[in-house]
Amino acid sequence: MQDSSGGICVTWGNASFVPPAPGTGIIVTGVTGMGPFAPMLVAGSVESYRNISLPEPRRLTLDQTTTGAEEARWIEIQGLISGIEREGPWTVLRLSSPTSHCAVRLPLTTAFSGQTGAIVRIQGVCNALADDQRQITGIQIWTPSPEHVRIVHPVSADPFDAPRTAITGLRQYGLRQAFDHRVRIQGTVIAHVPGNYVQIQDEHAGLQAFCAQTAPLALGDVVEVVGFPGIIGKRIVLRDALYRQLGAQNTPEPVPLVSDPASISKYDGRLVQVTGILRDAITVGSQQFLLLSQAEGLADSGPISVRLDTSAPRPIPAAWRIGSTVAITGVYRTHFDEFRQRPEFTIHLRSSDDLLILATPSWWTTSHALWIMGGSLTLLFSFLAWALTLQHRVRTQTRQLREQFDQQVRLESELERSQRLQSLGVLAGGIAHDFNNQLMVVLGNLNLARLVPQVAASAGDYLDEAEHGVRRARDLTLQLLTFARGGDPMKEAISLRDLAQDASTIALEGSPLHCAVQAAAQLWPIHADRRQLSRAIQNVIPSPSPQAATSSSVSKIPAPQSPPTTSTISSTPISPPNSAAKASASPAPTPSSNATRATSPSSPSPSAAPASPSGCPPPRPSRRPTPTPRHATTPSSTRPSSSPAAPPASSANASSSWTTSPASAASSKSS
Repeated sequence: MQDSSGGICVTWGNASFVPPAPGTGIIVTGVTGMGPFAPMLVAGSVESYRNISLPEPRRLTLDQTTTGAEEARWIEIQGLISGIEREGPWTVLRLSSPTSHCAVRLPLTTAFSGQTGAIVRIQGVCNALADDQRQITGIQIWTPSPEHVRIVHPVSADPFDAPRTAITGLRQYGLRQAFDHRVRIQGTVIAHVPGNYVQIQDEHAGLQAFCAQTAPLALGDVVEVVGFPGIIGKRIVLRDALYRQLGAQNTPEPVPLVSDPASISKYDGRLVQVTGILRDAITVGSQQFLLLSQAEGLADSGPISVRLDTSAPRPIPAAWRIGSTVAITGVYRTHFDEFRQRPEFTIHLRSSDDLLILATPSWWTTSHALWIMGGSLTLLFSFLAWALTLQHRVRTQTRQLREQFDQQVRLESELERSQRLQSLGVLAGGIAHDFNNQLMVVLGNLNLARLVPQVAASAGDYLDEAEHGVRRARDLTLQLLTFARGGDPMKEAISLRDLAQDASTIALEGSPLHCAVQAAAQLWPIHADRRQLSRAIQNVIPSPSPQAATSSSVSKIPAPQSPPTTSTISSTPISPPNSAAKASASPAPTPSSNATRATSPSSPSPSAAPASPSGCPPPRPSRRPTPTPRHATTPSSTRPSSSPAAPPASSANASSSWTTSPASAASSKSS
């Protein structure tokens, strides 16, 4: 519905409602709302009050209706019927103009059958089509009846009876009149896409005609094309065109493209040729786009856009290498802005054969140079890494060889030393064996001399000393024999108390010192080499010095961890003659009077047999009596009070001590 201010679309929800006929005055009561594009009215009630005539339509062009400002208004437009279709209860006329097109809907009728190509003038209601974002996408016209469609120029029986016009004549005076009539153009085919368009060219210009015909045409065919002039991108084209073939001739020679701004318009639609360097090539769907630079004759025009339309998506040919010098032959198409200023152009290739490669790009390109530089640096670093690795390996192997050589030298030296020692041991063993035989002779003679009573009575002590000396010499020979056998000790069960007494006696022989051994009565025997252990005890006891006769000292030798027992070795100076006399008058001390047993409070009593380690039964007590010192000893009851007593040993460690006190040289000699 429409009033003096404008029009609005009215809808109703009652399916049984019969709308009034066009030209009826109505009063609508309802609610306004927003339609797909413009406001609308949802009717609650519609009341007809009288019949009135339709308003005078506004005469518009099809381009003016595309703005949407004439929504729901009664208008009149003129155009060409490019097609007739049927959609349900409607007959749809496809109306075209030089710049746009629209659909005209009217009640189903057959009045326009065979009128495709006729120019008509139509009255109806303008209705804008919009998308989901309420943006206009097109226009359709609602016509109440076929009476509102008037044929201005009926379709001709022969469309090719229109007067012939040159292509350049379409841009001359009288163009407006030409837009309302078919025109006939003759030219040579330079490009053809069946069902889409045909590109023709005469001596002065070129033209693109859009047609639905699919009859094949060859390049160079001479054809006649009839159609309605139109404008696309400010370029003159033919719409709804028809063509027919007149003959065949050679394809026109392409026109060299030069940078002459005044001649740009004359290239539009013509076959041109340009030479340049291919800078880029991409594929977008069924279209391929190329970019040329440094075109000959177009130094100031910048890059040139080249387009190739294909029937299906295809990759860029491998021969079209970036940087190649190519010659392009194609159709020149100009693009203007809305003021027909700042023209741009695109060259459309007809096929891939329109691109001719004149020279392939130089292999030495920036990318290749970068690749070579990167590869060289990679090789250099790899070589340096390899050299460093090799140097490290050489150093490692050299060090290993040096270590192996040093080890070999050391092993050879040790082998030579061991061989010398082995030879020396063999020699020492032979000497010791012979010397031991001689000692056995001496020992045997001493034993024979002791069998003579007179000799034993007069030189018994000397025989004993000689026997002791022989036995010590025999021990030395046995040590040499042990060395000759490789140093393996000759172990046997020995008593530490006896061993300590003998070793201390030997160590203090010829000195004014005396050694007393204190050990537990139940001290276990040990399994060891008597000679080596005796030598070790002798080395521990310090050798006597001149200060020993004028000083008093007690030395303790710490012992390793052992069962809870202590052995102490104490030494006292020999008493003067008067003291010796007093000592001789005193009762002789028993062996137990000189042995002091030191145990921890937690250790078992002497009467109880100590538990053997590892659960073994305790050893039997030694039946060998404690040897009495050769020199007279001062009993503990007659010793001077200034002499310190032997301190008790701890339960965990055993110790040995010796004490010295001043004594005269004479008393030493008498002793």
